[in-house]
Amino acid sequence: MINPRKSPACRAILALGALALTACSEPEVITLGMTESETVTVAEEGVTETMTATEPEVLADSPAASGGSFLALSDVHFRPDNMPCHSSEHHCETPPAFWTATQGFVQGVVASETPDFIIYLGDMPTHDPVATGPRGDIFASVLNGLSGLAGATDIPVLYLPGNNDTLGHNPGYNNDYCPFDATGHTVLDYASDPSAWPVVNGASDVLDASHLSNGYYAARLTVGSTGSPLRVLALNTNIYTAHYGLCSDQAAADGSDQLDWLAGQLADAASASEPVLLAMHVPPGLDGYQGHRTSPGTMWDDSLAYQGSNPAHAGRWMQDVMLDLIAAHSDTITNVIAGHTHLNGIRRLHTCEATPSMSELLVSIPGISADHGNRPAFKLFQLDGATEPVAVTTYNAAYSGGYDWSDGASFDFSANYPNTAPSGATLAAQIESLDTDAVFTGMLRYLNAHDQSPPPAPGFFRQALDVTCRN
Repeated sequence: MINPRKSPACRAILALGALALTACSEPEVITLGMTESETVTVAEEGVTETMTATEPEVLADSPAASGGSFLALSDVHFRPDNMPCHSSEHHCETPPAFWTATQGFVQGVVASETPDFIIYLGDMPTHDPVATGPRGDIFASVLNGLSGLAGATDIPVLYLPGNNDTLGHNPGYNNDYCPFDATGHTVLDYASDPSAWPVVNGASDVLDASHLSNGYYAARLTVGSTGSPLRVLALNTNIYTAHYGLCSDQAAADGSDQLDWLAGQLADAASASEPVLLAMHVPPGLDGYQGHRTSPGTMWDDSLAYQGSNPAHAGRWMQDVMLDLIAAHSDTITNVIAGHTHLNGIRRLHTCEATPSMSELLVSIPGISADHGNRPAFKLFQLDGATEPVAVTTYNAAYSGGYDWSDGASFDFSANYPNTAPSGATLAAQIESLDTDAVFTGMLRYLNAHDQSPPPAPGFFRQALDVTCRN
């Protein structure tokens, strides 16, 4: 699939404007899924070095971002002090004190890096069942904490729902994987100011909230020194999971409606020459965790068929329709991110052609919660003039009798994936400069959001690296 926008040779030229496209007459040819119910056990050393949390040390050496930057966090899974940890302290969900410390550390990064926006990819409460009143207090604690991440600035803070961010009851899964709206209410109603969401400091930036009750919306933000527009399409991919169908009989209708809405948004963005950030909680593809299984399952319900308004997709698996949409608009989509896995992985999204090629690179955002064997972590993305991601810094906390941000540890994308791409190349181009063995080795080594030697058990993570079409 020919995609000049993704070419490292053309990326800088494209940032100058349409008249420069003639300089890209020889575009690069682009050639090149994990459930939360199971955990990965790892061992790591305690770190006792201390430094000021409000002025975090940046160990990564990243190029300047002419196109701006953004912070991405996910999966706090707030655990009240009166609830026991069902694992070792090393692998517990987030207690109140650590959530407070996390807010302070993120505020320090915001003050030093001045990102254009902050986005949270869902999952606020503990996985354990909690009564309605205390559960509401959990949502309030996380939402109010998120709203304060920007500190005294007016940086927008965006939210999209995780599978745990629901109020309905799903047999066997508590309040989990249900529709975002339950009897006219959502978890956003527990915030101190519900009207400020889903984009704090950016109500005027919300482009389309007509489907917010279903958990998805569009926003238009400005990024970089020139204030270029970036359209953020915040999806609710919980709809595409098999568990959603246990809570609602509208999965096919809801999922199809969202895909039709997405198609319209992508077409509008392309017409307006607006680059798109595609954000979601549950990514497509295979589940990398092995657990008790002998083969990987799919992250999205593999029986969920499209029944929307486009007859060309009638009866197709929802994931295949999504991959087709992404491939068709790869010139418009510049970033794809997801949460849910809690881990520091990537997924190569492929076209649905007879000979598939990579259309986009999906970057996973690690969890703040450490219950999946990961270190608590979040990411700072640096963008070029075309809003393509060219560098990522991953900040992580270390364990020394408890998780602590005070060590200020961080690593960059090129440390995670040592590559041969030229300076300033997009993340996708950096990955494409490596063979699959090198990509998988790098991913597994940093899968738990820190450099591990030896790496964790491989599970099905190699199979989950590539997301391909079924038909």
